[in-house]
Amino acid sequence: MAETETMAEIKTVISGDVTMWKVIGILTYDELVNVLREFYAGNPTKHVVWDLSAASLAQIKFEDLEHVAEFVMQYLSSRAGGKTAIVAPDDLGFGLGRIVDSLAESKDAPIATHTFRNISDAAKWIGVEALPVID
Repeated sequence: MAETETMAEIKTVISGDVTMWKVIGILTYDELVNVLREFYAGNPTKHVVWDLSAASLAQIKFEDLEHVAEFVMQYLSSRAGGKTAIVAPDDLGFGLGRIVDSLAESKDAPIATHTFRNISDAAKWIGVEALPVID
């Protein structure tokens, strides 16, 4: 199988102090870490939104989420007081998002993390009128 068949498309929009990623297709652990590595190497915004409404998370395992949490914890002080919203309408994505919420809480992350079923609830929680629409 060609590598391009399994890669997700990850679109990025930065609006004010919010970075929003929309994942389209099958997300892999390596892609997730690469996006985060690039984000934290630059000037990370205070708030982050992961729109997983068009993503498949079937290749993401619990161990992957633990590794991502450990990786991100090194950089979260730059976003202290910020929020990360995960938008996952389907049950698998929502469940994985709730695991991320729990991992952040158990590690006393300096940011708040919460998983939502829709974009509008995520926007309200972050404190913005609306989030960018990414097609």
